[in-house]
Amino acid sequence: MKEIDVSVILSAYNEEERWFREAVESIINQSYENFLNSGFKSETFILILDNPNNTLLEGIINEYCNKDNRIVYIKNEKNLGLVKSLNKGLEYAKGKYIARMDADDIANVDRLKKQYEFMEANKDIDLIGTSVDFIDENNCIIQKNTFVVKNSDKIKDYLKYTNVVIHPTFFFRKSILQKVNGYREILFAEDYDFICRVVAAGYKVSNLSESLLQYRIRKNSISRDKTLAQIYNAFYLKKLYKERLKCGKDSYSIDGLYSEDKISKKEIRNFDKSEQLKSTADNKRKNGKALERKIIFAYSKIISKYARRNAMCTAWYKILAKMYE
Repeated sequence: MKEIDVSVILSAYNEEERWFREAVESIINQSYENFLNSGFKSETFILILDNPNNTLLEGIINEYCNKDNRIVYIKNEKNLGLVKSLNKGLEYAKGKYIARMDADDIANVDRLKKQYEFMEANKDIDLIGTSVDFIDENNCIIQKNTFVVKNSDKIKDYLKYTNVVIHPTFFFRKSILQKVNGYREILFAEDYDFICRVVAAGYKVSNLSESLLQYRIRKNSISRDKTLAQIYNAFYLKKLYKERLKCGKDSYSIDGLYSEDKISKKEIRNFDKSEQLKSTADNKRKNGKALERKIIFAYSKIISKYARRNAMCTAWYKILAKMYE
């Protein structure tokens, strides 16, 4: 029996039917011949339903399972969350390589083929991402990702400030799990933590400059609590990443992660006001009022500690980008 080349892991929860079908079919219809004709009953495309009460998605998954024997279906008995679902998928994955996919994105038909060929030709690279096109709920492109970091050493530097490898484009050698041991339970930042631990363990990471995924941006998908959690946890992960680079391990503790009681009500109000001002600034930009936009945007960062921290990381990211041009 031949070795499985690629296992794809997709976890679903409450995605709209159209988006979910587009995501699944974009993987099923990949041009990569060894994935298309794997010769295996299952374990090349792992679909995880993390909402056992979602009968609509379950029916769609069963429909695909009946038509495609490459799919293995995992139904969680209760909602476990993305991290536990992904780790369960990693346990089932038999491929030499593992690819991530989100349940509302669309993969380019050549995505797996191009990532596989790159990894086979570049044995020193252990994880590869790609550029993406950001799309709205109607599949219209709203932004192209024009800045892609490919050099492994530069990525190592950038990770001190922000993540530069987009999670649903991850394509990595399964062998890295021997040191990285899957995802850690870090709310809304599990991908940043994963990539930091991969690099700190001595593995090399790169990106393909070609856009091979359409990344969906949903309206109202990012709540205030989620944004605050991302910022808070990202700063904690930066600290852990620097610890790992220095001494090979970190002081990770669940006590270091975001919880509502760690941020005062005053700071929450300041952050809400900052987000409102940021929206106002965006409207000024759209109306051609550049100076007003800059003033309002600057003030939005001054009034909130967490908005200010986030802006400082973005500034360092842009400085590095200029240095590496």
